[in-house]
Amino acid sequence: MTQPMRRRNVIARAVLHWLYVENDAYPVAEDFLELPESRIDGEQVGRDEFARIIRWLDDRGLVDGVRVDEQDYPVRIILTPRGRLVVVEQDGWVQPEAAPAKPHVSTVAEAFLGWLYQHDHEQPPPKRFLDDQLSEIEGHQVSEADLVEAVELLLAQQLVDGPGSWGSRIPLRIRLTSAGRARAAELDGPAKSPAPADEDQPRPPVVFISYAWDSDDRSHNDSVRRLWELLRLCGIDAQLDLDAEQQRQDWPLWMGKQIREADHVLVIASPAYRERAEGRGEANRGRGVQWEARLIRDAFYADPNAVNRFIPVVLPGQSEAGVPDFLAPASTTYYTISDFTVEGAEGLLRLLTDQPEVIRPPLGTVPLLPPRPIPQSAPPVREQPPASGVRNVVTGDVSGLVIQAGSIGSVAPTGALPSAGIQVGEGAGLRTKRAFEDAFRRAGGPDRLGRPTDKVFEEGPVSVQHFTGDGESDAVICAIADQAAVVVDGPVWDDLSTLPRFPAQGVPIARTDATARVVDLAGGTWGEGVLFRSTGTQAARWQPKPRLSMEAREAFRLPVAEPADVTIRAIATLPWPLDDDLEITGRTRHHLETLLPLTDFNALAQTLSIRPGDHGTPRRWERASGPNAHQSGRHARYDQTFANPADGSAGVRAVARIMLPGVLSSAITVTVEFQVNFAAWRAALAAVVEGVGAPDLRITAHRIVDLWTAQWDAATRVLPRALVADPETAALLALPAVELQIKLNDEVSDHRGLLDVVDLSVFGEPDGQPGSPGAATMTAPIGLDRAQRRVWAAKALTRMARGWGFVDADESDLRRRSRS
Repeated sequence: MTQPMRRRNVIARAVLHWLYVENDAYPVAEDFLELPESRIDGEQVGRDEFARIIRWLDDRGLVDGVRVDEQDYPVRIILTPRGRLVVVEQDGWVQPEAAPAKPHVSTVAEAFLGWLYQHDHEQPPPKRFLDDQLSEIEGHQVSEADLVEAVELLLAQQLVDGPGSWGSRIPLRIRLTSAGRARAAELDGPAKSPAPADEDQPRPPVVFISYAWDSDDRSHNDSVRRLWELLRLCGIDAQLDLDAEQQRQDWPLWMGKQIREADHVLVIASPAYRERAEGRGEANRGRGVQWEARLIRDAFYADPNAVNRFIPVVLPGQSEAGVPDFLAPASTTYYTISDFTVEGAEGLLRLLTDQPEVIRPPLGTVPLLPPRPIPQSAPPVREQPPASGVRNVVTGDVSGLVIQAGSIGSVAPTGALPSAGIQVGEGAGLRTKRAFEDAFRRAGGPDRLGRPTDKVFEEGPVSVQHFTGDGESDAVICAIADQAAVVVDGPVWDDLSTLPRFPAQGVPIARTDATARVVDLAGGTWGEGVLFRSTGTQAARWQPKPRLSMEAREAFRLPVAEPADVTIRAIATLPWPLDDDLEITGRTRHHLETLLPLTDFNALAQTLSIRPGDHGTPRRWERASGPNAHQSGRHARYDQTFANPADGSAGVRAVARIMLPGVLSSAITVTVEFQVNFAAWRAALAAVVEGVGAPDLRITAHRIVDLWTAQWDAATRVLPRALVADPETAALLALPAVELQIKLNDEVSDHRGLLDVVDLSVFGEPDGQPGSPGAATMTAPIGLDRAQRRVWAAKALTRMARGWGFVDADESDLRRRSRS
């Protein structure tokens, strides 16, 4: 060994010994340099030399501590369990004979192992050992400090483990590792074995962890593993593929089994998981989690108790943005893990082990509270105003001005304003106050608006101040955030104030007087819209201005009606105020059966399924049945099918579904779908149309626009009449939306690609291979006319086409004639 290596080792041993004596006091590292021990072979340890030694110990996991940005080693240090093991076992500084009345730490550790071997099935708190007779060793009662030291030694030897806790050096609950079990068996001999678990002990909760392996973020993968280990150490039978992958598996079967048998499924949030679960990633990347998420989504949709069974979990370094939309992270609970300890995962552990933090108190007895007696007293006497001391007497015929002589003091005129001293903009911040003053001047000042009746107050994001007005109506000045203030006549403001969820709709964008019947609004959380003023028969209502977004929510949450090569559908979210006891009754279903044949979609679906120019028998809408058809007081589904007569398989299926608000959505959801299975469709056509040959059955871009246009109308205006008298004028509790989607059947390994099922040649040739189909969201008034619906549907498809690689796609392409 060279002299430099010997000196390094001597200094390192001295530092470790010093920390052992300090007994976890977290000393400042450089305090060592003030000690006599810092002189090695007569030579003082230098600061640079000391820093290298600390880095060397830190790299080997022997010390740990508090760090600052300027230094690359801990400024305050403490021994790790591994460092303590080096001190105790290798260097021999703590000898049993040093304190004959106290057993050596290794002796305490062996006694603790023997005790834990008998109680391992309980995963007991370590301190329970102190109450057992085994904790008395050679006449010495093991202390808590002795126990902590022994458990740290066992942890360093990886003979025990358990969930840690902030501020505690040893686990809260502890168990043997496989190596610890073997070691304990050696100590106790073959005759002894762990006490069997109580047969009446409840089955531990079974949990399946669903996550996306991220090759770009290994820290996330490590966090998933640490969560799995924590759950198992806490008595939860957590299942993870890391354990299962050590054997050959049929993974789709394994995933399905885990999801079916688990009491809870933990969905670990991450950008990769959400992307793959929502079908937005590459089809050939992360196939396992895509399949797994699809099974979870279907089970989540079908299970009425799904919100308690499928649990989004956010690990350190992630956020709720990584939770898939079908788990509704904005409206349901998700669980955040701050640290992989009992405290850091307390909320999740309480849920999984059914140990609520707050227990509902039992109901007591209603107390008897008699009425208080009403005192008998005479009615109050109305006080008369004091006499002014002035008497006016006018007799005879008087013409001209009469002036009263004498002093009458101060006289307040009738109708004086109690708030005459309030200033324009008073109560607001400086910038808002100036905006109010500017609007007040531009509107004509006190001659037009009168004077303020109260100070500025906040109504949501809107600052508001009321004014007396010009005598015909009062007025309001309002502003959102730092925008310019706007004057609104009182009757218009009254209509605005009656809107549900106001001021989410915003405020007028310009001065608005009482005669305006339609008012443009902006600045609210709902985006730009229009206020339709109240009439004698119709309450005021708000409608959004049409706008398109390439983000979608329900399209990735709701599974399609049935597996199909391609599904083209519209999903309407209709947030209307409804009775709590609203149900889909027999009368509702009769209305739906009457309305469905009246939709444009009905005629279009039949025309498309038998091909233009062909003739077929009109098909009826039937109540759907089968494993994927959910019929209840909150769900209704109707199908119209063009089937292959040879085997009954559906070639073309038209579907209409209505879902009432529930756990996952506070709005009515209506989906209208057009589904195609090409092999069955071709066979069905051959059976009814002679000489059909092998036509190109792909759905053209023009037909996609036609379908969306018709589905949009059916989903928002026609079918909802079974539930709401007039969908176009019903009040809105949130933004209505229509999601337009093209969905491929990617549940089979040999599924068709995008260009195998749709013909987008009108847009030219794509640059590269088109990606996964997607969805777009339209926010628009309910009852938008057909021409406008078609324009927006064409915009949506063109935007999607550019995303699929048709980079030169333009809406004008869709005005060309389609192929025959």
